[in-house]
Amino acid sequence: MVALSEELTSQEKDLEILRKQNADRLENTRVILKANIEIIQAKIELLKTNTADISRKMAQYEKIKADNLRNQQQYNQLLISYNQLTLGGKADPETVKISERASEPMPVSPQIFRNLTIAAIIGLVLGSILLFIIDRLDDRPTSFTELQQMFDEPVLGQVPNEKPLSKNAETRLLQPGDSRHAFVEAYRNLRSSLLYMATEGKRAKILLVTSAVPNDGKSMTTANLAITLAQAGSSVLLIDADLRRGHLHKRLGVESAAGFTEVLTQGLDWTQTVKPTNVANLSLLPRGGLCNNPGEYFLRLSTKELLKTMAGRYDYVVIDSAPVMAADDVGSLSPHVEGVIFVIRAGQTSARIAHAALDVLYQREVNILGLVFNGVESAATEYYFYKYQNYAVYPGA
Repeated sequence: MVALSEELTSQEKDLEILRKQNADRLENTRVILKANIEIIQAKIELLKTNTADISRKMAQYEKIKADNLRNQQQYNQLLISYNQLTLGGKADPETVKISERASEPMPVSPQIFRNLTIAAIIGLVLGSILLFIIDRLDDRPTSFTELQQMFDEPVLGQVPNEKPLSKNAETRLLQPGDSRHAFVEAYRNLRSSLLYMATEGKRAKILLVTSAVPNDGKSMTTANLAITLAQAGSSVLLIDADLRRGHLHKRLGVESAAGFTEVLTQGLDWTQTVKPTNVANLSLLPRGGLCNNPGEYFLRLSTKELLKTMAGRYDYVVIDSAPVMAADDVGSLSPHVEGVIFVIRAGQTSARIAHAALDVLYQREVNILGLVFNGVESAATEYYFYKYQNYAVYPGA
């Protein structure tokens, strides 16, 4: 009995173990079946979505197919009509209907005068619009009023446009007994503006003249300003510091074997290179040889000391330089001078470019004395300076 009881107990334990194993297997099977059911449901949803998409595309396809068939039928009908209406074909009378019978022919005059008038008015309107647009886009000042509106700097003088004697010749510098009354008086006015302008402290003796771009008349302005200062009794040294293209020696008829270039690059004594001119009290330090990198020499402290030494021997030192936007020479030299005069040519210098050049000078903390408005048309309504030729008195008159 004891043995049977122990065996029964053992079998009950085995049965319990089997029961647990079967329960675990059933649970695992249930989980797996649940996961498979979820996967199948997801596939079913995907198939539903794909089926709906396919149905929509089939509907679009059927619509496109129907449109294509309808277009093909229209094309065939138009092709048949075209073939019937060609020169070689015969139109079917049943397909052609008269919408409105043609009226009796009437002679029509060409109305040339009316058409020309309309064309002239249209051309005048379009031309006016075009001129208005060009005027708005053109930022080149042509009058003193426009110059004042575009720039805040004071205008030291207006120089009238003086044409040279011949096409290829240059405008002559001021001459003794010069008969160009308005031209001469304009530079005298510039001289007076510099001599009597309101300044604080010491009056500027070392003057530099420049412009934004070439051909604005800076060299002419520099030379004539130096001449008028000398004619007033001041001793003036004119320096050609445009070491790339300067040619003041040619305009003043002075030899230029050695000049400012050799003074800066070779240490030549500047007093040995200064040349007298035909104008009393005016001396010229010519350009000398050409120099590719004058800005490197202008930056040196010795250049500043050299200009001070020159100013100690002359009443005025007037310097012609390269244009600001052509090279950095002016940006290196201008901080060594006491005042800068900026030349703007009427109808030629862009205000935008001139402002950019002035900004370059202001960044160097340069003392800009003012503007010279060069090449002004003396026939303009706003130009009324020195037009009275009967006030000109010439030697022997």
